[in-house]
Amino acid sequence: MTMTAPVSVLELSEFALEQGLGEALAASGSAVAAKAGIAPFVITERAGERTVHRFDSPTVGQSASAARYFLRATAGGFDRAVLVWDGYVTVLGKRVDAVVAEYSEAGADASTVTARRYRPKSLLRGAAALGPTIQVGAGHPLF
Repeated sequence: MTMTAPVSVLELSEFALEQGLGEALAASGSAVAAKAGIAPFVITERAGERTVHRFDSPTVGQSASAARYFLRATAGGFDRAVLVWDGYVTVLGKRVDAVVAEYSEAGADASTVTARRYRPKSLLRGAAALGPTIQVGAGHPLF
């Protein structure tokens, strides 16, 4: 899928988190999809053109590794990129479901990791987003 809209890396990350959060909330309504989570995806931007790349392997870890490999193998061609996956973050000592985004710009020394927490659907309550985007930390550059 290709879209055109030049934005900052932070705006791209927020857009990607919203996409991932929407998918995670929709998937939590299906027992099969909720068990698997969302397939990790990457949104890349080059000269203002955004492209979405999906990675669907047997596990989230394998899919995320494939996405990282893709970004490194095509290094030098992107202005910015964001990798999104369904995972967990720890908030106040408690592990919670979250859609996680790691983003980088070309030439950056590190990536930035952010997340949006959510509550999966349960027998008594529906799925819901929980709070704003939170800073998780830094990582190695994606490309």
